[in-house]
Amino acid sequence: MSEGFSIRGVRLDGARKWLIVLAAVAIVVAAAAVVRFGGSRRPDLLASLPRPEDGAPLIMVEAAGGEFPSAAFDALAYSATISPGGAGPISLMIPAIEAAAKSALVVTERDSGLSSYGVLTLKSSEMAHLSKGAMPPAWEERFVMPQVTKDADGVMQISSLNAHGPLYVELSGNVAFFADTKSDISRIRDIRSKTLPGIDHRWRVERSWGAHMLIVDGGVIGGVVSGAEDTEGRKSQLTLEAAWRSSGFPQEGSRPATEARWQIRGLEEYVDASFTEGLKGYDWSGRDFFMPSPLIAALGVNLPDPGKNEKTASRYPAAIRAAAAYLSQTGLKPSDARRILSGPAVLSLGGRTQVLWFDLPGIALDIAGRGKAAHKLVERFWSETFMGAAPRPVPGYSVGGATDLPFSVMAAANDDGAVIGLFSPDAQRDSNVKSLLARESAAVGWFFVDLPRLGASLSEMSSVNALLYEDEGQENGDDARETEELRQALAKLASVLVLCDAPYQGRAYWY
Repeated sequence: MSEGFSIRGVRLDGARKWLIVLAAVAIVVAAAAVVRFGGSRRPDLLASLPRPEDGAPLIMVEAAGGEFPSAAFDALAYSATISPGGAGPISLMIPAIEAAAKSALVVTERDSGLSSYGVLTLKSSEMAHLSKGAMPPAWEERFVMPQVTKDADGVMQISSLNAHGPLYVELSGNVAFFADTKSDISRIRDIRSKTLPGIDHRWRVERSWGAHMLIVDGGVIGGVVSGAEDTEGRKSQLTLEAAWRSSGFPQEGSRPATEARWQIRGLEEYVDASFTEGLKGYDWSGRDFFMPSPLIAALGVNLPDPGKNEKTASRYPAAIRAAAAYLSQTGLKPSDARRILSGPAVLSLGGRTQVLWFDLPGIALDIAGRGKAAHKLVERFWSETFMGAAPRPVPGYSVGGATDLPFSVMAAANDDGAVIGLFSPDAQRDSNVKSLLARESAAVGWFFVDLPRLGASLSEMSSVNALLYEDEGQENGDDARETEELRQALAKLASVLVLCDAPYQGRAYWY
């Protein structure tokens, strides 16, 4: 029997048979692609946008539908510090960007100030409205009395009473490009005509996840973190790349609504390798650290042993150098100071303290496992810093205590460690972060912040500032309004736990 087969009486050998089968499969796949993508390849959205200027600070986001961080961008858009002129036109587009099947946005700084531009895929109904020169109903919700015009080049210009400038929009197939300057629309056209290169960036962190962000500080944040005073040192850029995905859980309890992975590059130029190489994981679930409730924010880190080499310790981060200088001033022996500066430490903002007649959030430091060195630290604190004050005892602590004058202070130690800070010793311990850290047995460090409470505390501080500086009425009034806007924006957010699994990389959870 022949190995060939017959099509309408034509006999084919085995090789030709497989060529025809493969061709048929290719035709079916191609036809499916035409139906799925409307006859064209889905665009690389980032590659269709202009590259920011070299060395400029920037935020770059690429996200699938529903993953765009709209709440965070809203908080930035209405922050007087970030947007002193008021909301930009692209900030009004945030709901549309979030709802798009795919979107990309770039925010960068130029000599003229912040500039934003982006691209999003369109629904057929949105395309129908925009092709007629009208705004889609979902877009109009955030624009106050919008006016839409179209120039000779086909670029739409949308003006609104609640934006400090117009929004420029141009359609190309099933995507819409938008920018707060027409010059960026011109650059986007040049990219499509291949006369200008677009953004060439490949995500490194969790490439398969639905949302990614890149933040480049332009050298500003790195200088602040390191305490570098020389301008040359500040030219090194710090970059943060993150990827995230929604978990489907509600934003309550101990189950995260969103999980993220992050990685920082460039910080190694500011932090000496002798410090990062000494960072080790710690079982944060194994101890009930003192964090006063209600808790606003907390930072935990397992400090590396600075060793006996003073030259090495001098290259540690500025905060640790300052702590070492304080310990030296109190007269502690170098061996005791080294013991105190090694191991887990938690610094928290929460509880309450009385400063003069003001009731303000307190601050507390809990250092664990320091033994007798903690006792000596507390004794020196009261004898040197508070000039021999006699504190009242605090239950659970054998050394030190607390006082309410001239303000609420606690410095007390037991065989396991010490707690020092400005807060009322009657404050309850926060249990929320303890539950969030229940499974964290190997993180180098972590950071927690309750953003709504942070906004409320900033509002408190603004009120105190107004009382202290009554003569500067107009300026205080402006500050109060700006702080209130920020408080309202932060009130819409949630709590965030950031974990450092190794130097310069880790996870984050949004609750």
